[in-house]
Amino acid sequence: MSFLNRYNITLLAQAYCGDQDPANARRKMNYLLHSCPELWEELAGAHYRSRQRFFTPKQYEIVTRYLGEPE
Repeated sequence: MSFLNRYNITLLAQAYCGDQDPANARRKMNYLLHSCPELWEELAGAHYRSRQRFFTPKQYEIVTRYLGEPE
């Protein structure tokens, strides 16, 4: 995965959720992020907003700490 694609939320959502449809994968990813209060609090503290297209490196680190590296 290239550096730019590493933080692309849609591509990460497809990797985590195993969904071919980008819109469905993003919906599932947002549900997953909201379902863990500790994860959501840390992301909010790192200025994450639901409409972002890319994670910052810090946000990516938070997500992978909770969910593991995507396959």
